[in-house]
Amino acid sequence: MKLSEMKFKRKFALDMCKTLELPLAEMTFTSDFYDGKRGDLYPLLSPDCGYTEKIEYGVYSCEGKRSDLRREYIERFFCALFPYASYSLKLLSLDGEAGFAFFADRARVEIVAERSQGESFIVCRTEGSESRAPISANADGSLTLTVSLRPGAFEIYLYREYGVEYITTFEVSSFDGSLAEDFFANAGVSLFCLGKVRLCGVRSFMDSGLGLADMRSVRYENSEVMLEGGRIYFTASIRRRWGTHQGVFSWIPGTADFSMVGALFFDAGDGRWCDDVATSLIYDRMSKKWRLHVASFNHDHVIGSAVFESDVRFGVNVVDIALMPPMQDYSGAQDHLMMGKPGDEDPDLIYDEKRGKWLFSVCRHDGDSVRYRYCFFESDRPDGGFSLVGRGEVGDETGGSIMNIDGEIYFICGNSRKLRSDYRIYRWGDFSKFESLSFDYPDGGFRGWGTLLPIKVGTRERIFHITFDRVRMSEYQWSYGNFYCFEGDYKKI
Repeated sequence: MKLSEMKFKRKFALDMCKTLELPLAEMTFTSDFYDGKRGDLYPLLSPDCGYTEKIEYGVYSCEGKRSDLRREYIERFFCALFPYASYSLKLLSLDGEAGFAFFADRARVEIVAERSQGESFIVCRTEGSESRAPISANADGSLTLTVSLRPGAFEIYLYREYGVEYITTFEVSSFDGSLAEDFFANAGVSLFCLGKVRLCGVRSFMDSGLGLADMRSVRYENSEVMLEGGRIYFTASIRRRWGTHQGVFSWIPGTADFSMVGALFFDAGDGRWCDDVATSLIYDRMSKKWRLHVASFNHDHVIGSAVFESDVRFGVNVVDIALMPPMQDYSGAQDHLMMGKPGDEDPDLIYDEKRGKWLFSVCRHDGDSVRYRYCFFESDRPDGGFSLVGRGEVGDETGGSIMNIDGEIYFICGNSRKLRSDYRIYRWGDFSKFESLSFDYPDGGFRGWGTLLPIKVGTRERIFHITFDRVRMSEYQWSYGNFYCFEGDYKKI
């Protein structure tokens, strides 16, 4: 059956706002670490002011004198700082302050919940300044505070029974450069308590942000979806209140079983772990190496690439990338060249086994307009020698992938700022015309991401379409979106 004749049926949709987590660190309150003689789980960083500490049934409590609250606090080292992580603690009761201190060689910020005389606030304290935002505790007096970091900013959330509540963002200029490795390599996070505190659940983790976008499956060189233990893997952009970074997820296809397994960052030689996105990640079985392409928004918005041997799907990893050499003329006259043009994004690379050709696609500004068109290239090798073989001619394309489905090479992409569920199907080699995917219900999005996943299981081949919408979840223009899963007609094999 032709792809354009398939009816993709909605299976489900999800709001993944901060629902998935990749744990990084946790304080364990099962032993009296404060009296330990054979180890020091959480070293004391503050002066010894005579605080009374106790652990009982997994709950940590502390109480200090009340004569001078600003001097008499207790601070214990928790974990290393990572500038894109979230840090969370659950307060059971509070009369004073409790939260985190984030510190580096030349910067320190305290973010705490404060409660006194019946009023509660979130306080951001830096050297010489203080900002605060009013909050309300849960009915039982508890409070789960989460601080999500991005360079130069601390986003504050409260985790409620009904979901996540955004409180405010504190901009801290001394942390603007925190994505540089020489900034965060020697930085840390501590648990900060003042007054009388009972708490549990002190954790650090990467989370799925406000929503996911730009889904693309991790594949083999011929575009076959990588299926291991019944799970596939895909990269997706994790949207924050401002900005985005690259996450890696695993999924049992057709179900709502998702896990966050990794996060990717990119160093283009300047020592910064950059939050670039729209990754194409394939494992080339011929060379036994991974091949990665990414849109480097942090470096003139051009394409970065890397070839390496180790698996970067799991954990928090940085990939050293090389940027495409720049064009000299950005007017469109050189669009036939496989070179870096500011604005390039959404790259993809696969190998056409039948013809022995490497195929590459890049989404590129159409001349001086704001519209995007895809440019398509071919080469006999994966690392150079590419020549233009076609380009999109009309529309406003985005989010495309090259796919081998039943022996035919297709290119499928999103399009249009005005139409929902507008997905194009090109047959590779003939880019003068296209067909469209068909859905029973629109996905709610504009200029969506055309991610088809043909997966052979048992005696049938199932084909899924995963995408996202562009609901505005913050003041950030590209802050989206909700996750949608569709399934097309299966084929017996």
